Amino acid sequence: MNALLSPSLSTLLRLAKILVAGLLIMTGCHLLVRPTPELAFIEQAQGSYQYTDSTDTYKGRFLLFAHEDRLAIDLFAAYFHVASVRHNPDSTLLYLPINGKVLILGPDDDLPLEGWEIPVAPLATAYKGMLPDEPDSITESADTLIFWTGDVACLQPYDSSKLIGLKGRGWELWREGAFETMPDRAQRIVFRKADSELILEFIDLQVIEREPARVFSLNLPQGVEPLDYR
Repeated sequence: MNALLSPSLSTLLRLAKILVAGLLIMTGCHLLVRPTPELAFIEQAQGSYQYTDSTDTYKGRFLLFAHEDRLAIDLFAAYFHVASVRHNPDSTLLYLPINGKVLILGPDDDLPLEGWEIPVAPLATAYKGMLPDEPDSITESADTLIFWTGDVACLQPYDSSKLIGLKGRGWELWREGAFETMPDRAQRIVFRKADSELILEFIDLQVIEREPARVFSLNLPQGVEPLDYR
């Protein structure tokens, strides 16, 4: 009776082969089938910039990505990478390849570049063209509504729902023109101070599918020094 109930050696070998084959198939499937990265519809814009002050003029091109409340900008002069900016409502990172440093800025800080000192948060607002959801107050001047957030004024004409510009202490930003495919996006953004001017000229704007984690992070080489300006 025990001999009839006990499996033969050949049966055990067949079961072992089936088990090993099953494990190999499962391992292969695990290697071949990987999690799909999270994609999102991200705005991609490119164009040229020109910065002028009392002593010099700088020209180059830029690549910009925008998604929800995040903004990524890469600046180039000729074929050289000049700077990368990664902005979100909590902080801004400024990477300078030429000196191997990453500057960590607060949400309302200016870019601490010599001569530039450009506020990033109003620049992001100007690109999006969105008025503040909860302004501190609203006033009127001639044919313009003014939405105040802190000491920054967002300007909207009576006959339009679009943001046309912003004014702060010692600077102003203006939005000019519009894309036919995306009329909420300006073709030019002009930043002015008493002694300088920055012009962003957009030549292309499209919506693409990308991984936000890659687009809005910095792929930094080893040895980059972080400096916290907050």
